[in-house]
Amino acid sequence: MRKGFFIFFLVFLLVPCFLIAQNAAFNVGKWAKIGLSKQGIYQITGTQLKALGFSLPINSNQLQLFNYNLNQLSEKVSASFSTQLTENAIQVFDGGDNQIDEKDYVLFYTEGAIQWKNNLVAFTHYKNTSSDTVFYFLTIGNNGKRMNTKEKVISGGKIIDQYDERWLIEMDST
Repeated sequence: MRKGFFIFFLVFLLVPCFLIAQNAAFNVGKWAKIGLSKQGIYQITGTQLKALGFSLPINSNQLQLFNYNLNQLSEKVSASFSTQLTENAIQVFDGGDNQIDEKDYVLFYTEGAIQWKNNLVAFTHYKNTSSDTVFYFLTIGNNGKRMNTKEKVISGGKIIDQYDERWLIEMDST
């Protein structure tokens, strides 16, 4: 009797986990995971997409890039956060044929694990407390989010030779 009750209780606990996993976004289509630790603009070439397991050519409108926004995870146990994927805008350079092949590439921006915020007095940094790597997920979908393009403005010879830079030197001693 005890053994039967234990098995029933165990199944009762695990069935909701399996049902949630069956509805996860990663169950549909081909996905590739990319881990990045620094802020910047990154490039993914068609050759790299092929190495990640995607078959080329890819319709350039269908490529999508997602991530989890874990930068502001709370350390409070009672706090809730979204487990939904956030689509990131990408810029596709496909040579004008709307197909990504080995010589084409995609650009995207990542904030990295450390972000800077301006609070009108000074810049402060916020470190991703859950990980030092931000993970992005590539897939083939319907209509991917794209960066807006602006017309080039040709200015009259203004040379910029100074700019502000922020550096963070942090000693992880514990």
